[in-house]
Amino acid sequence: MHAELRYAGSLSLPFDPQALRVDTASGYLFHPSPTSSRRRRNAPSRYGPYSLLRSSLVVEHFAKSLELDERGGGTFEYEGERHRIEPLQEGDVWRRQDL
Repeated sequence: MHAELRYAGSLSLPFDPQALRVDTASGYLFHPSPTSSRRRRNAPSRYGPYSLLRSSLVVEHFAKSLELDERGGGTFEYEGERHRIEPLQEGDVWRRQDL
């Protein structure tokens, strides 16, 4: 059984280990963003395609098995299986622009 990720207190999404992405500049891990329950099921998230995972979640569940490679991706273990982490692509994360 996969865990559920909670966002902003009221949004949730099943955790998909195959969907994790890593920011090659920072090493931060991202997971697909949730959509509001009021939005259509396949509608894009208003938070952008991917959202940052909380550091304590990464440390508690992935840090011991996390291995990053020279291509910018890596692997980690979850529920006894090794999973690949692909690098973020341009546009995967919406970033605030300073005005």
